[in-house]
Formats: sequence, structure tokens, C-alpha cells
Amino acid sequence: MIHRVGELWPGDEIVFVGVTSAHRSSAFDAGQFIMDYLKPCAVLEA
Repeated sequence: MIHRVGELWPGDEIVFVGVTSAHRSSAFDAGQFIMDYLKPCAVLEA
């Protein structure tokens, strides 16, 4: 996982999550879990 911080502009990539698994559905579930975990931690400042 890579999570960028600092000054970002609309359209910038903020988070990259890479997962691997023997089965595609497990990889999707893992990625979804990570994003759901990070989302409440997001700091939005004007």
C-alpha cells in the first residue's frame, strides 16, 4: 500500500493498494477491506 500525503490536486492518485491471492475474489475482498479501513481515517482539509 502506498498512501500519499501533502499537497495534492483533483485527479491525483492518492492511494495505491496492491494485493495478490490464489483466487481473484479473495484479492478483491482484501483490497476492499483495506480501503474500508482507510476511508474513515481520511483527513480532508480545504
